[in-house]
Parts: sequence; C-alpha cells; structure tokens
Amino acid sequence: MKHTELPWKVHPYEQNKGGYFQISNGAEWIAAPNTRANAEFIVRACNCHEELVNGLQALVNFIDNNVLVRNIEHDADLSKYIEQSTTLVIALQNAQQALANATK
Repeated sequence: MKHTELPWKVHPYEQNKGGYFQISNGAEWIAAPNTRANAEFIVRACNCHEELVNGLQALVNFIDNNVLVRNIEHDADLSKYIEQSTTLVIALQNAQQALANATK
C-alpha cells in the first residue's frame, strides 16, 4: 500500500489541549487505511534526513568550491587530480548510500 499523497502539513489537534498535532495533506489525514504505509514512510524519511542533507551538502560544497573547474596551473600536479577525484568519489558514494537508504 502507498502512503497518503504529499505534501503533508502539521495541524493542531483542536479537541485536546495537551499539545498534540495531526498531519494531513489537506484532503485526508494520515490515518487508516494507510496507517502502516504512512508510519513506514515517516520512519524512513526521518532516519534518512540527516544522511540525505549531508550527502547533498557535500556535493554542493564540491561544486561551489570550483573543484570541477580546470586550473591549467595544476596540470602537472597529479596530487591535485587525486585530491579532487577522491573528494568527488566520497561525496558521490555518500549521496548514493543516502538515496539507497531513503528508497528502501
């Protein structure tokens, strides 16, 4: 079964003064008959959030730091290519692992 359609929003639970909230997509609450699928989706999203953010941030940092821009002054310096390649490979591996965990 698929989880309730996105996007979801948080709404105060009006019948209780205890600070509870409900989640809906504006058309339906994330409740039965999708309760199990919604719960699994919430757990997967929460568990992967930090990993996904870190993986994407690493790729953004890599691109923002102009690592992919060729600098002919460093053409003879193989260590620069190794450093750039290693950084890119690690960032891509982290992003791939985060995506794999998020789509299990």
